[in-house]
Amino acid sequence: AGGAGAGAGASASASADGGSSGASARNVFVYAEAIRACGALGGGSAEAADRALDIFAQMRDSGIAPSAVVYNALISALGGAGRADEALALLDEMAADGVPPDLVSLHAAIGACARAAPPRADAALALLRGMRARGLAPVTRSYNAALAACAAAGRWSDAERLLDEMERARVPADLISVNCALHAAAHAGQWRPALALLARLEAGDFGRARPDVASYGAAMQAVAAAGELDVGFELLAHTTATLGADALASTFVHHAALLAACRAAGDDARARALLSLIHI
Repeated sequence: AGGAGAGAGASASASADGGSSGASARNVFVYAEAIRACGALGGGSAEAADRALDIFAQMRDSGIAPSAVVYNALISALGGAGRADEALALLDEMAADGVPPDLVSLHAAIGACARAAPPRADAALALLRGMRARGLAPVTRSYNAALAACAAAGRWSDAERLLDEMERARVPADLISVNCALHAAAHAGQWRPALALLARLEAGDFGRARPDVASYGAAMQAVAAAGELDVGFELLAHTTATLGADALASTFVHHAALLAACRAAGDDARARALLSLIHI
């Protein structure tokens, strides 16, 4: 009877432990979803990021250990608000808690660097460079996150190097990769490299990726910013012939950039011609 009683006690204890473990897992899931909702529904606001931090603090105070999923959700919420310093600090906190940052963690942190004001391109590139030391192999999304930071900061040379590095490492560049590099060139005023990269994209140098409205828009911004009106009008005609007038009707970024260049150059005739093409 004593043996049976001991067995029943052990079984009850195991059942209780299992129930406690299951409840803890459910709690972690609930906290993760709440933090993720702050990031997804907050629109990148500071208030949403603060709310996510409050939920994380409540989790800590409740004695529940954050998982990688929870940390990643919080880094994403902070990143959406451009709070790069806090996002980067969380990577160190994860490691201190014995939760190794994974690719999702690093992508979110790099994204925070891209959305910071001013953009933290150097920090984004350092995170990318440090991935292999963490035992993680960068993938296309890793490079795209860093390329977005380069685009935001107008770091064309770094963006160009990243595209070359992707090719050497046999990490496929996609349309996002190239468009980020095109925007970096545009922000840096590098119109010739932008057109050369656009030509490569048209030629199929990046697998199945082909230029879209954003690709041509970034190239136009680079050309217009340099005041190259003749090249700009040629590009507009080429874009219209390639994508069709209807594709450009949803956005007049191309026309607006070229119109600003015409006004800056005092070319009223071509400015009027452009205005006649815009139907708002």
